[in-house]
Order: sequence, then structure tokens, then C-alpha cells
Amino acid sequence: MSEKFRTLSRYANFGPLLQSLEIHGFRGISHLTLDITSPITALSGLNGKGKSTIAQLACCAYKKALTASGPRFYVKTFFPVSAADPAPFTPDAQIIYSYCVQSGDAPQQVTVSRKAKEWSGYKRQPDRSCYYVGVNQFIPKIERRDFSVYGGRDLELGSSRPLPPNAADHIGAILGLAYDSTFALSRVRNTGLLYQKTKRGSSILN
Repeated sequence: MSEKFRTLSRYANFGPLLQSLEIHGFRGISHLTLDITSPITALSGLNGKGKSTIAQLACCAYKKALTASGPRFYVKTFFPVSAADPAPFTPDAQIIYSYCVQSGDAPQQVTVSRKAKEWSGYKRQPDRSCYYVGVNQFIPKIERRDFSVYGGRDLELGSSRPLPPNAADHIGAILGLAYDSTFALSRVRNTGLLYQKTKRGSSILN
């Protein structure tokens, strides 16, 4: 496989492969440049270090192929603004994608950035089928059809309530995370709870 991934033969074997991502101002990542040096890449790290953010933004690197059966991914697919997550990215957030091209040519770069209220830069992206599968102890809200993601403008975030000691212990044991309070989340005909934990002085909602 390493022979097929050599610079001179990479495009012939893999097409417009994503060679690097430069990420600025997204959830969990203030600045990161990731070079992809293998056809198979694994990300490893502690919770909250940005592994899912990298994988999700990588899925947003391509237009949907004509033969693809899945959805086309956009930044707003994974980073919607809502009452539950009002600032998943900074005002100057952007991603610079670098793609493999014909041997001897400089890599193609495409920048996706926020213009007013929309993301721009998608039109110059190459085509490729992309799929995202989230695996976890429980499915994060961002990865399931949930009213905290869809119709986020209609959400109302209620006040915080401390969890009873027994409930906090049970929830922490089941999910492997220590939550200390809940927020009421509501929309017309829908209500729910967000669990909050405090880590290094910052509040995190799930």
C-alpha cells in the first residue's frame, strides 16, 4: 500500500485525495494542521481533544459523487448554531483543504470560510463519496436526528438544576462521565434535558 501512496503515483491510485487540513476556530480546535501521509489514518486522543471535529470536517471536504447514496456533508451539518451550542465555531473560523492532483503539479487548495451567515468555498471541491459513522457509549446529539440540532432557532434553554446525588452517581457510572446538573430544553411539542458537566472551569452540555 505504501508504494501506491508515493507522491508520483498517489493521484493515479487514489484520485483527488485529501492530503491535509488546516483548521481554525472550531469546537475543541483553535488551530491545527494535519498532514495525511497514509491511505488509512487513525486519530487517537482523550475526550474533548477534537477527534470528531477533525473527522467531521474531513467529510465536508468533497462534493457528493453522482453515484453516492448518502448525504452531502456541509459544515453546518455538524456544527449547527442553536441554544444548546450557540458558538460551535469562532467568527473567523475556516478550513483549508489540500488535495492531491496530477503528479508534478502543486496541490489544489480550497478554503471554506464563513461569509456573513453562510459558509462558502464548496464549489471548487472535487467529487467523492463520503460517509460518517459515529461510535460511542451513547449517541451524541450532533450525530442523531434531534430537535436540538434541527429547528435550533426555535429552542429555549431553561435554567440549570442540580442533579440529585444518587442520580449523578448512576448517570456517571452508566455513561462514564461525571455530570453535575441539567438544563431544560424545550421547543413547541418537544421537551428534553441536557446534562452538564464542569471541567477546568468550563461548562459542557451533552
